[in-house]
Amino acid sequence: MSREAKGENLLLSLSHHVAPSPSAPPGSLDLFQVAKTLRESRDALQQFENSALAAIAASIAQTAESLAKTARELREIAPDEWLTFEEAAAYLKKTPKAFEKVVAQGEIPKHYLTERGILFSRKELDEWLLSR
Repeated sequence: MSREAKGENLLLSLSHHVAPSPSAPPGSLDLFQVAKTLRESRDALQQFENSALAAIAASIAQTAESLAKTARELREIAPDEWLTFEEAAAYLKKTPKAFEKVVAQGEIPKHYLTERGILFSRKELDEWLLSR
């Protein structure tokens, strides 16, 4: 559709919403009133857009704050999640020799997460204790 046709359609559409001035010939539009209506519509849309964007920004800020809190909590928890052989034996209150025997029998899962050696999951150790 051409630009002129779109303009005519817009004016025709506005003619149903904007009454012509009393001195205007029948069927004509008061361009001042059309401009005023367009300005009011634009301002209303701008206010709606601003309030919608403010609500979205507040939601994003709240989500970011929640994620930052969760990340801090995970950093605090992470070091205690994995135990070395010695720490795991002490956690289970076993001697290193007794713990080595349990591990050798495959009762407790072991993980090779670092080059430092075998690590044990505190959660899996707790589960092993509860299953006995």
